[in-house]
Amino acid sequence: MTGPEHYLAAERCLSEANDVDHTDAAARDGALARAQVHAALALAAATALGAESRGQIGEQGYPALAPADLEEWKQVAAVSAR
Repeated sequence: MTGPEHYLAAERCLSEANDVDHTDAAARDGALARAQVHAALALAAATALGAESRGQIGEQGYPALAPADLEEWKQVAAVSAR
């Protein structure tokens, strides 16, 4: 999944949690846990790719990623042209 796909999955899981019968705490908690994981993965992708997209890699306040690490993040987290 790409970062944006994880973000959308987190939103779907939150919606699912809101739609669960209020007496089914286990189902609600499971949906919330899945939402949290997807949101964390979306945030990781946005963080890794965000500084580069603003042209700020290596500038003050943004740690520079090694070129190989940046390329790896692009491969796994960037939106691919389909």
